[in-house]
Amino acid sequence: DDGAPVAPGPGPAQREGDGRSPAGVLTFGGMWGYAPQAPEGVKLPYRSSTECDRCVDDPDHADYGRIVSTATTAPTWRSAERMRLETDHYRWLAVIHYNDQRPVKGAGSCIFLHVAPPPGGGTAGCTALAPEDLLTVLKWLDPARNPLLVQLPRELLDAASAAWHLPTALNP
Repeated sequence: DDGAPVAPGPGPAQREGDGRSPAGVLTFGGMWGYAPQAPEGVKLPYRSSTECDRCVDDPDHADYGRIVSTATTAPTWRSAERMRLETDHYRWLAVIHYNDQRPVKGAGSCIFLHVAPPPGGGTAGCTALAPEDLLTVLKWLDPARNPLLVQLPRELLDAASAAWHLPTALNP
């Protein structure tokens, strides 16, 4: 898996800093969180985030799209996201594999499924859920079953629903 999205035909392409979520069929990486251990029932590999952990979003850096630690990697990038915030947004998160295995410069990076900001707030391109809903999803995700995230604009979702045998609840 190279973290490349699969979409049913032409659609919008995500670019670094555009604030849009990537469209396609995406896979999940591990889970990160503020607690020393994963919540009970979580099956994804878990790592407790520290003040040193960063996801590099500088397209010109060798670690673009990867999570690294400033404890072991000199911070020579121009931009990186902290994996441990002063808010609860990253209290729990699952890495969404998007442009992180063989990153394409400027195609977007550091895409997560995480705790939603307060009403009216947005993300920088991630997908976010209420804490209780996120925890339910994180407990449901089982790497042995190869879970997927289907994230498409409405017109592409409508076109793909029947062909991909998506649940009708996704396409009201």
